[in-house]
Amino acid sequence: MIALAPLLVLAAPLVLAATQSPPAAAPSPLATVTIFVDASQGRREISPWLYGRNGDLTRKEERTLSLEAGVRIVRSTGGNNMTKYNWRNDLSTHPDWFQNVYRQHWPERAKAIQATPGIDGLFGLPVLGWVAKTDRYNYPDWTLDREGKRAHESLAGGGCATLYLEPQTPEGSAALLDHWLSPGGLALSATRFTLWHLDNEPNCWRGTHKDVSGTLMTGGEAVARFAAVAREVKARHPEILLMAPGFASEWYWWDWSDNSFVEGLPWTEFFIKRMAEESRKFGRNLIDLVDVHIYSSYSQSTDEDCLNEHRLWYDPGYEFPGANGVRGYPSGWDNNRKVEMLFARIEGWIDKYFGPDSGVGIGVTESGLESKKPMVWALWYASTLGVFADHGVRVFTPWYWTDPMWEVLHLWSRHAQRIRVAAGCSGEPKVSCYASVSVKGDRMTLILVNRDGTAARQASIALTGFRPKAGPATVLRLANLPDQKRTFVSRQKNALTRGTAKVSGESVGVTLPPWSITAVILTGKPAAVPAR
Repeated sequence: MIALAPLLVLAAPLVLAATQSPPAAAPSPLATVTIFVDASQGRREISPWLYGRNGDLTRKEERTLSLEAGVRIVRSTGGNNMTKYNWRNDLSTHPDWFQNVYRQHWPERAKAIQATPGIDGLFGLPVLGWVAKTDRYNYPDWTLDREGKRAHESLAGGGCATLYLEPQTPEGSAALLDHWLSPGGLALSATRFTLWHLDNEPNCWRGTHKDVSGTLMTGGEAVARFAAVAREVKARHPEILLMAPGFASEWYWWDWSDNSFVEGLPWTEFFIKRMAEESRKFGRNLIDLVDVHIYSSYSQSTDEDCLNEHRLWYDPGYEFPGANGVRGYPSGWDNNRKVEMLFARIEGWIDKYFGPDSGVGIGVTESGLESKKPMVWALWYASTLGVFADHGVRVFTPWYWTDPMWEVLHLWSRHAQRIRVAAGCSGEPKVSCYASVSVKGDRMTLILVNRDGTAARQASIALTGFRPKAGPATVLRLANLPDQKRTFVSRQKNALTRGTAKVSGESVGVTLPPWSITAVILTGKPAAVPAR
């Protein structure tokens, strides 16, 4: 962020003669926020994989919406169902439904993605060591427990997991790639299926896969399993990028599944440290992205909590209301420790253990929040995209998806530019500006988020390093999205309202309504930056 100079507002006193009638009341002026954008600073490419979803493109409606909105990657693993996936028979267990075994339709899903231009696929490789063998021993849910009252019990196979599961080696897991990417197999394009998961939420295996992992596994044993599969993958397909492990939500960012640190380190730090050590033994990185999940489903979450969630990743001044595990970091327990700054810490741990400029990045493949208000969802999603673009996060595929998110995705994916540049706003944390420029430097997009639900703002924007063309600039805005109605249909039919903003030299002025997302799109050219 750019450091902001303090703002001074001077008001002269109004003196009225005794005989003078008071003037008619004038509308209160809008509060002004000052925004500084420097196109010469903070330049980094925005990852197209930020524009991602969890989904299934075999369904026509989702395929059409994804193309129109500008989706660039689809995670189609089914989350926890990934852990026991057997690619040879396309079967896996459903850990939330009696551990019953069902077809997963991964080949059909992958082929649908390959047939959809411009969208990449994200699938996964099992690490736990057990995969589905047969669906012959499913618990008869339809006759015995139609309502699923015992769904979280391991009732498939009469409680004998070896009836429906079989062991799988790291070589067996990596062989999925041989089959999917080879001409004699599914013949999928390695350029469209470059990124792969290593399993999912190992902290939770003790509960989600208790049929074979009910006995506590140590954090060290879990990392060993991840490293073993990663070595097989990287030896066979060095071009593949691997992300792991899918740290479950806040408590499990810090604690292993026995509710404690591992060898004195938070679980996230321990995983990064051990994977770095195994990478050095192997001779190159065994993981390329650290994968994190976030669900702000803590009790009593408010609109304000949801609209501030984007701050928990990097902001040293934000105390997260859902903080829990972080209260034990770095040692002891302190109820006053509420600053997460998780991604800033992860970046520090990556540099510490893998070394600076290692190329290891961060991704988020599951997220969600509790709110029934469309604009809260829209503002949360826009804010998260903005922070992730600012800091170079490489993947974002929310697990929960609501109708307003189609509108935000379309606005970002279709109208933001490719290169993020530095921006700062005097109105933080209520108002933020996320700025980007085209590769040629002839276009700039400013996405302005007003999280204040009651007050509009007048934004005064000063540009450095970019000279806009004279005349009005295009403004696209999302506000007042309706409840229980999907407004996004296509690039031509959606809830974006169009307007203009005044451009004067290298300054722009625009009004930001309450609870709104406003994109200002400028054309022009790079400008020389004065020496400092």
